[in-house]
Amino acid sequence: MKKVTRVIIGLVIGISGYSFAARVIDIPGSPNDRSISESGALPNGLNMRAGNYPAGNTNGQNSTLMFELPVLREGKTVSAATLTFYVSSVTGAPSFNADLYGIAFDKKVPAKYYEGPFAADQDGSVGLQDDIMTPSAVVGPCSASSEGNKNITEWIRGFYTANPDYKGGTFAIFRMSPDADSGANAGYGIAQGGTAGKEMRLSLTITDATETN
Repeated sequence: MKKVTRVIIGLVIGISGYSFAARVIDIPGSPNDRSISESGALPNGLNMRAGNYPAGNTNGQNSTLMFELPVLREGKTVSAATLTFYVSSVTGAPSFNADLYGIAFDKKVPAKYYEGPFAADQDGSVGLQDDIMTPSAVVGPCSASSEGNKNITEWIRGFYTANPDYKGGTFAIFRMSPDADSGANAGYGIAQGGTAGKEMRLSLTITDATETN
């Protein structure tokens, strides 16, 4: 599958003597997404769930979203990030919500399963948005909230700050986790990256500041 990254270039002028050149990079989801099973297994991402799959199965699952981070030129920074994904199903009448975490910057999904209350720091995973999906969720595109996107921005910016010589090949890996024991409810289905007509993306606004005085 050919990966397509869309770049939109714009210009915002004139704040306190600076000009800010900005571009937006749309990063597609990866077909290497995996489920994380309560048993520790990493099944393929074709039937990802935050909850259980299939209905009646009491072995919980988390879903993951992977996005390959671009290389930034010197002097560039991530000033904003937005996450969009696709809810493929809401089944089994879930009585719990799903939370969003940033679990790793890596080349593959780590087996870091979790179900439980939202936490800002969950055993090294960063809490990004509480209740990103609730029982009122519907099938279709879904986006992180403004607060969630702010947290995503800070999380990703932190990666670049800690890795100034980054040369590419690392993925930002997100996790959708149930916030309580999901029992026998199937919960929330998430489309795998690269699924036709059910695209997910991470959009990064890249900026720099150049003295114009």
